[in-house]
Order: sequence, then structure tokens, then C-alpha cells
Amino acid sequence: MRHMPLLIFFITLIVFSLTRTTLMFLTGMEVLPPPLWPMILIKGLWFDLLVSAVFASPVCLYEALVPTRWRSKGWHQKAGSLWLWGLLSFLLFVSVVEAAFWIEFSTRINFIAVDYLLYTNEVIGDIHESYPLGWIFFSISVVSAVAVRLLRPIARPLAARPVSKRTRARLIAVGLALPPLCFALGNIDQMSPPV
Repeated sequence: MRHMPLLIFFITLIVFSLTRTTLMFLTGMEVLPPPLWPMILIKGLWFDLLVSAVFASPVCLYEALVPTRWRSKGWHQKAGSLWLWGLLSFLLFVSVVEAAFWIEFSTRINFIAVDYLLYTNEVIGDIHESYPLGWIFFSISVVSAVAVRLLRPIARPLAARPVSKRTRARLIAVGLALPPLCFALGNIDQMSPPV
């Protein structure tokens, strides 16, 4: 692994894939028999790859544009660790929300969640009564901090590595190309079972 975008890509892919696998097990074998698992996992992996690539695209642009003299600075390393903690916290929060939504509605987050935004006060009140939010947020923060600590030996050298002009140009090209390419390749109809 040579660059930070690849690290972010793999982190995002792992979290999304673990979330999908957890939701599959939450469904239960009586609803989702094991013979269906390989196709679900393959299709899910395809979408997880696309979304992870979109997450990595702004990191490509940042890596291409950040000045070389900043890379080894202490403040830059600390800002990078804080940013990585924020990303992991966000990903884990989304996973927890996905699991809660799945338990409640037996589906991934969809238009129902958008409808809930119209009744924010009621929804937040219900969530506050149903879930120990303080403990959830605390746990997400701690798990993310531990993950950042474990990733530090990989992330810090990547963040400090000088980037050549040629590599910067490639990173810009990849960062700009990934989102439209992923949106072109991915279609929700691909999740439907073959007729």
C-alpha cells in the first residue's frame, strides 16, 4: 500500500462489508437461507467497492494538492489522526444506525428514514427513549480512537511520504474520475434477483 487513498478505501470497504454481513446474520437463516448468501455477498461487495472508491476520491485530491513541506509536520500528522478518527466514527455510526433501522424495519436505510426527517422532534425523542445514545456515542468514539492508534504505524508513514508531480497528476485524475465512474457502473437494479 503506497498511498493514503488506498488505506481509506480498504478501511471503508471493511466497515461496509462487516455491516452487510452483520445485517445478513440479523435476518436469520429461516428468512435468508445459506444458499442465497454467496450471491448476496458478491452483489453487496460490488456496491461496497463502488462506495468505498467514492469515499477515497477526495483523499486522492487532498494527497495531490497538499504541499510536501506539510507532510512531516507534527500538526499535519495530528490533523490526519483526528480526521481518520472522524471518518471511522462516522462509518461506525452509520453501521449502528443501519443495524437499528434493520432491526426495526427489516430493510436498509431508505425513504422511510427520509420521511422521519419531517418529524425530527418525535423521532429523536423515540430514539432517545429506545437506545442508550450516550453509551453508543462513547463506544463509537473509543473504538475509533483504538483503531486510529492501531493504524498509526501504517497511516503516519503514508501521510509523510513525498509525492512526485507525476503521482500528483495521477491522483487528481483518479480523484476526479472515480465518482462519475462509480455512479455509471453502479445501479440499484443490479441488486434485484435475476428473472
